[in-house]
Amino acid sequence: MPAIIVGLCISFPLLMLFLIVDNYRNRDDMKFKQKFDALYARNKTSKNKYMLYIGVYFARRFVFVVALILLEDYYSITLNVIIVSNLLVVLYLAGVKPFIERSDLAVEIVNEILIYAFGICFLCMGFHHENP
Repeated sequence: MPAIIVGLCISFPLLMLFLIVDNYRNRDDMKFKQKFDALYARNKTSKNKYMLYIGVYFARRFVFVVALILLEDYYSITLNVIIVSNLLVVLYLAGVKPFIERSDLAVEIVNEILIYAFGICFLCMGFHHENP
């Protein structure tokens, strides 16, 4: 059962990313908008760099899940992977600004910075996973 859950956690984001990338060239088509419009509702879509946000979003979540599942015995490596991925996402968000509203951008950057701050706190405090 755990293997099925891990498989779903890893495969679902990849499947969604594949569907989005595969249908990207049809982004102005009504069928694409009906399927994926909720993902792009608050994003700019005029340039490819804005459309890349969904890929960055899924990749960030994918890295997070994989790090938590596969590196659970290596706590400091897991936290470092999460911290580095957060910094990369913040750099992308600050550089590209893929949202229509500035408030959406601010919320997303604050979210990533808070996750980064918690990761730093956990590293500094030395929390670790204890095996019974």
